[in-house]
Amino acid sequence: MVVLDKIESMDTADSGADEMPKKMKNKKSKEEKTKPIQSEESEPKKGRGEKTKEKKRMTSILTELEAPVPDLSDAVKKQINGQVSPRCMKMFAVCQQAIESIVVDKITEAQLESYQLLKKLDKNVFSSIGKSVSDKQKVGICHHVLQLTGSTKMLKLQDQKERPPVSTDNLTFPAIPHLQLIKLNKLKKKPENKAKFTNSVDELAKEITAVVQESKALGKAKIETFISDEDHWREESWVYITQTAGKQIEDSANINEKELRFLSLHLFLAKSLLRRMEQSIRLQTENKESKKYQKKMLQKKKRKLQSKDGDNEDEESPDEPKRKRRKV
Repeated sequence: MVVLDKIESMDTADSGADEMPKKMKNKKSKEEKTKPIQSEESEPKKGRGEKTKEKKRMTSILTELEAPVPDLSDAVKKQINGQVSPRCMKMFAVCQQAIESIVVDKITEAQLESYQLLKKLDKNVFSSIGKSVSDKQKVGICHHVLQLTGSTKMLKLQDQKERPPVSTDNLTFPAIPHLQLIKLNKLKKKPENKAKFTNSVDELAKEITAVVQESKALGKAKIETFISDEDHWREESWVYITQTAGKQIEDSANINEKELRFLSLHLFLAKSLLRRMEQSIRLQTENKESKKYQKKMLQKKKRKLQSKDGDNEDEESPDEPKRKRRKV
């Protein structure tokens, strides 16, 4: 019995010795988890000297941007503030779009200055600014973009992302971006906009045919040129309403509430696009008529001046003898 007790005590001692390294291993594994993994391929951290150089570079670029812009008037500055978003990443996208749209070999010295400054504005510079740029920085960036592109209007950022179509029980229609859906649903909830969104199938069919007829009156060429400047998802929405939505409504026997909601949103987008097209075409025709009228008025003024000059020459001509006055 004594021998058995000794053997059992030896076994328990061995098991305790085995458990001890296991506990130590568990502690080590926890410590290893908490420690940051340092891979061989990880980039080396920047030193203080490199960070100070980077800060100096960013501050010098921002001081160049905040310099006074002599070419822009107060009215143009207000227009720029209304056209462009102050968000840093959107401003970065505008700068990149302006740089990509230019052939460097064919630009002037002033354009080259703007090109070089916009090239310096990388993501690191915009991230150092924060969420949004200041008014001075915004005006400076817009000035250089306008000088580089040689236009009077700022570049419009286009969403050219390809999105898969949304398919439901009865219909398939183009997708609308998530943020735009939130905006449209907020508009729909307002009481003053209830009449703009249709809720029945019959009304939808009537309004879709009306939109198609009005678009035919504008002309296919004008519509294509106008839509080419729009976002890709808006273009798809317009094509859906004017070409396929009416056929889908005729072919489908039942349309549920979800499908009605999406159809009404696409119809609202098509109507707003049609109004903008009509407004732009009207402004173009008015400008043409005003230019024609101005030309006519200038021609009339020239004719009057020429006739006056001819009369003066006849009066002052030395060849003709002067008439003597009769004495009464």
